[in-house]
Amino acid sequence: MTLFKLLKILSKFNKTLFDISVEKQENYLRRLGVPKNDFDRSYKQYKCQNLFIPVWKVWILNIISLCILPFFYFFIYL
Repeated sequence: MTLFKLLKILSKFNKTLFDISVEKQENYLRRLGVPKNDFDRSYKQYKCQNLFIPVWKVWILNIISLCILPFFYFFIYL
């Protein structure tokens, strides 16, 4: 299985723009509030982009990355 096929399979589980109603999206934006500076604006933009990624997928990717991290450091500092 190539990397492209794997990424295509993983992206199938993401929500699209039309899967979440406009009311829920507007409510989410209101809850975030108005950004105070550029860092706050960037963080809120990141939060909005991650609204479409399921929580279980984020957890699985974080667990996989934690398992791979020791091997990565081992090969970098070898």
